[in-house]
Amino acid sequence: MAGPKVKFTVEVAEGSPQQQFLVQVHPEWAPLGAQRFLQLVECGYFTESRFHRVVEGFMVQFGLAADPAVYKVWGTQPIKDDEVKASNTRGKMSFAMRGPDTRSCQVFVNFGNNDSLDDQGFSPFAEVIEGMEV
Repeated sequence: MAGPKVKFTVEVAEGSPQQQFLVQVHPEWAPLGAQRFLQLVECGYFTESRFHRVVEGFMVQFGLAADPAVYKVWGTQPIKDDEVKASNTRGKMSFAMRGPDTRSCQVFVNFGNNDSLDDQGFSPFAEVIEGMEV
């Protein structure tokens, strides 16, 4: 059963109108990842966070907190990996990681079918349901 929805408001370029995208969290796909994501949302972690990595046709990544002290707290608290139950297809969100059990606070949205990430342990926990064009 799907979990809560989270709305992100973004400024694509400085001075441009704000745009939004809506994310549906799916704890049934990755319970630990979904729980961590919601903790980050609830504490305002993503406020003023930038899209710091964009790879056309592949993904966009964000999750470096605007305040380095906040990033240091969450970035040093990794969570265990979830079993991959959903594929990394267009719109699915997963945590970035450096290896097993290193997911912490950086997430990415898949721009296309990146199912090759499934075998590497990237477990989607949510999906963009509105505003993918942002």
